[in-house]
Amino acid sequence: MSTWNDTNRFPHNNFIWKGIDGSCVYACVPPTHFITWNMPSQIQENWEAYQDKEKGGQTLSMYGYGDGGSGATEEMLEMARRFPKLSAMPHTELTGGAAFLHKNLESNPNLATWDGELYLEMHRGTFTTKSNLKRLNRALEFKLREA
Repeated sequence: MSTWNDTNRFPHNNFIWKGIDGSCVYACVPPTHFITWNMPSQIQENWEAYQDKEKGGQTLSMYGYGDGGSGATEEMLEMARRFPKLSAMPHTELTGGAAFLHKNLESNPNLATWDGELYLEMHRGTFTTKSNLKRLNRALEFKLREA
């Protein structure tokens, strides 16, 4: 939502999302797009765009060919291993999503709470060529509820 909202910038990167039933979950909206090549310039851009520097813990920078299904390449991982040798860029560490959320959000008393819908503006009013698949999926959702 940070890079895909075309009108309003979402005000948080790390936060607590409160659902309509009152339950809460930890949430992260990375400050830059989730498909990057893990280049130093992209890490720097991610840090500069990070809105919760003062209270949100670390920021999350995801990289890899996400939409293509291939994930991170050997070159991207090698780049990450070399980052500590580059003194001019922000400190980085490799971690998984669950570990990131646990370390930065779980015991952080300073996180803001977002009480409401998380609305992705980029996809409003979009059409699909997969209407038959969506219709069948919806029919299965009804059958699941009945079961």
